[in-house]
Amino acid sequence: MSAFGRYLKKLREDRDMSIRQLALRSGVSSPYISQIETGARGVPRPEVLKKLARGLRVPYMELMKVAGYIDEEGDKDKLSTRKAASRKDGYDTPLSPEAQRAIEIILNELRERDKEGL
Repeated sequence: MSAFGRYLKKLREDRDMSIRQLALRSGVSSPYISQIETGARGVPRPEVLKKLARGLRVPYMELMKVAGYIDEEGDKDKLSTRKAASRKDGYDTPLSPEAQRAIEIILNELRERDKEGL
């Protein structure tokens, strides 16, 4: 089980929610939630994290931190390079379209939070 999977399961259980209840509240399928919790799937994309955050009634940015998309301090200028760092050549390799989209989503969310003074 991944660290994120353990965290998600604990959040859900702390709220006395079944996987099915979380699925209904979040719009994320029960099998997918189960796979995340058991480690059969990796960390979900930011779009899925946003749905899970709503279903669990936790801050979206909290899930983004635990998932490794932003650093622990929430520093807006230090986005995680989890995917890039896992590659041998790091920054010399262009980011995949998926990674570029994830960064775009994160930056937009941070800009909105900054405008709202959060």
